[in-house]
Amino acid sequence: MTAIAEEAHKLGRKVAAHAHGTQSIKDAIRAGIDSIEHSSLIDDEGIALAKQRGTYLVFDIYNDDYILQEGEKAGMLQESVEKEKKSAACSAKISAKRFKPARRSPSAPIPASILTATTRNNSPKWSSGA
Repeated sequence: MTAIAEEAHKLGRKVAAHAHGTQSIKDAIRAGIDSIEHSSLIDDEGIALAKQRGTYLVFDIYNDDYILQEGEKAGMLQESVEKEKKSAACSAKISAKRFKPARRSPSAPIPASILTATTRNNSPKWSSGA
């Protein structure tokens, strides 16, 4: 991942990585990835790293809501719905942390609902991504 980030940055490009796991998120941040999609199981150390390095954290909170409400009706495996319940519980804890809202992911071609990990704002607010 470090080589990918370095080469992209040489060309003035940003790099996004999809990561759910605690260690994978931190590995991506340390590698210089600009935007971490999902960040489902991020811990306090990962949040601190993201703040320190200016990494965008792109949470998919609406996926949790949809899967929990519609997953079983749509035929999802019970195992998948249970996994989503655990992920949603982690997301709820993360959303209680302090984040500064951002309007757009640096890697997304279209606006996205994201939060950036910074210390400048004491209350969490969600961006509509306009």
